[in-house]
Amino acid sequence: MAEAEHTVERRARLLAEKMQTRVRVLSNFLAPPGQRAPFTKQLSDAQALRFWRAHRYDPLGAEVLQSMRPQDIAELDMALMSHSEEGAIE
Repeated sequence: MAEAEHTVERRARLLAEKMQTRVRVLSNFLAPPGQRAPFTKQLSDAQALRFWRAHRYDPLGAEVLQSMRPQDIAELDMALMSHSEEGAIE
């Protein structure tokens, strides 16, 4: 006989489902027509630095930078500078 789901577990499961649906709806809404939705994959540090090296000064990067705090932008620039000097990004 299957054990009944506890009320707290049921509520947690329903909340998680609603949150996943909400994120999916928002990301689909934010996606330009015909392109993939944002927030669909997480990059490693090296991949993220490669992305930022390619897009730091183009319109895509500028759009993302608008939502960042000045401190985060400064940290990004420092990481790009130090990894470029070390040759860690190929």
